[in-house]
Amino acid sequence: MSRKTIERLLKSLIPMGGAMLLYACIWLIPDAMRFMALYWPEFRPLVTPTILFGWAVALPIGAAMCIAYRIFHSIGHDQSFTFANAKRMRWISMLAFADFILLLIGFAATLPINIAHPIFLLCFTVAGFLCLAAAVCCLVLSKLLRQAAELKEESDLTI
Repeated sequence: MSRKTIERLLKSLIPMGGAMLLYACIWLIPDAMRFMALYWPEFRPLVTPTILFGWAVALPIGAAMCIAYRIFHSIGHDQSFTFANAKRMRWISMLAFADFILLLIGFAATLPINIAHPIFLLCFTVAGFLCLAAAVCCLVLSKLLRQAAELKEESDLTI
């Protein structure tokens, strides 16, 4: 498989992920909150804050997708193992960790007002785990990219 094919395949993931993110923010979260408010009136005051919180969580994900797009672009131009890509991967890791912190704060905010519904617990747990896993994986990949860039730089100097 050529580098350009790999680049195109990887770049095709970005619009799909962006569409899913927009779908969740524009339709899924608001619709779920309207449903909960309809059947559980105690959730009515949480509709707008939850929608805003969904957008706040989506912002780092969108930023990470933009950074990933730049990494995918560099792969197509034979610049996979560079210090810039290692730095970009570290930024993605920090954004994923920021999302994890946002999710912790969001769940902690539901506890004092005693409306930590089990579906919230499930969503926060799954999303939090995914954010933490992505943060750790991207941090490790950043370190590996940095090491590969160092080896590539040494190899380029010896030739």
